[in-house]
Amino acid sequence: MIDEIHRLNPHTTTGAETADLLQDLTGRIKATFVYAGFDVTVTALFSGVRGAQLAGRASLVECGAFPARLGARHPFRELIAGAEAALDLRVHRAGALPRHGVFCRRLGRIPRAASTLRQAR
Repeated sequence: MIDEIHRLNPHTTTGAETADLLQDLTGRIKATFVYAGFDVTVTALFSGVRGAQLAGRASLVECGAFPARLGARHPFRELIAGAEAALDLRVHRAGALPRHGVFCRRLGRIPRAASTLRQAR
């Protein structure tokens, strides 16, 4: 999971190196990369040669604000629980991701859930 991807500008030296690294990793590692960011279609992220190569390795999923609660349901917690069930996590306590996900949703950050995923591999 790579958050804040909208901040990547492949037209700067650092951004170009990062875009090249991401492209290389997606070609070499058998994993699903999830990039999260705001308004990525209007940023420099997918423009130019490097941006086009990065875009060619990704599928854009546009989504609006994801509600923490919707009546009696908790859609964000359900999303995290679904991801937890779908992943092959070896060292993991069931239910840990939804608990962290609710915490992260309130703060607008994903680091605790990402940390939990890294530890559970």
